[in-house]
Amino acid sequence: MPQVWWVPIIVAIIGLIGIIIPLLTNGDNQSSPPASQTFDYPVRVQEKDSEGTIPNARVILEVASKAPLDEITDSNGFARIRIESSYVGKPGKIIVEATGYKKYTQNIDLNKDTLPDIIRLERQ
Repeated sequence: MPQVWWVPIIVAIIGLIGIIIPLLTNGDNQSSPPASQTFDYPVRVQEKDSEGTIPNARVILEVASKAPLDEITDSNGFARIRIESSYVGKPGKIIVEATGYKKYTQNIDLNKDTLPDIIRLERQ
């Protein structure tokens, strides 16, 4: 019976490849956030001076390399945007636009506890 000393070496190399490839393709070996990090972002848009609510304002969340998320405020100036886990923790920008008001822009990080819950717009 011939000796097959090279078989354990081949098996070890295949095992190492199985470990190395995920490390190379996943950067610093951080996986994407779990689906449990998905959350709803409630925001109210108000007038800066009177604090009256602004209906039909467009609230936009922009994140690099992702489709923008947006919603229109209801008659109470309220909007709720669903933040999927792939957006969580990423830097981005919140933009709010409404007819008759100055455009609002703020750089943000998409974390549940750090997003502004009230945005006040100035009249033009």
